[in-house]
Amino acid sequence: MSGPVYHNHSSNSGVIHPGDHESHVLEQDRYLPIANIARIMKNALPPDAKIGKDSKEAVQEAVSEFISFVTSEASDKCMQEKRKTINGDDLLWAMSTL
Repeated sequence: MSGPVYHNHSSNSGVIHPGDHESHVLEQDRYLPIANIARIMKNALPPDAKIGKDSKEAVQEAVSEFISFVTSEASDKCMQEKRKTINGDDLLWAMSTL
């Protein structure tokens, strides 16, 4: 396994401002743990099925992106309503708008 991966899309020298979606984020902090993804995938397959590393990584990225997207939509709704806390109903609303 290689060292940490930093995504540097901004020139703010590591300072994170509210609303700044382009900050320095470690890949391990952006994605759900691959072991959890693999366990969920395995539970949906026959016992003797094998899952390739690239498949696990693709699902890991897709699931993490989906969670980020839904959370962002819920956050936007809360900001419009001048609330600071996202709740379950906000997340369900965000998913229903997809």
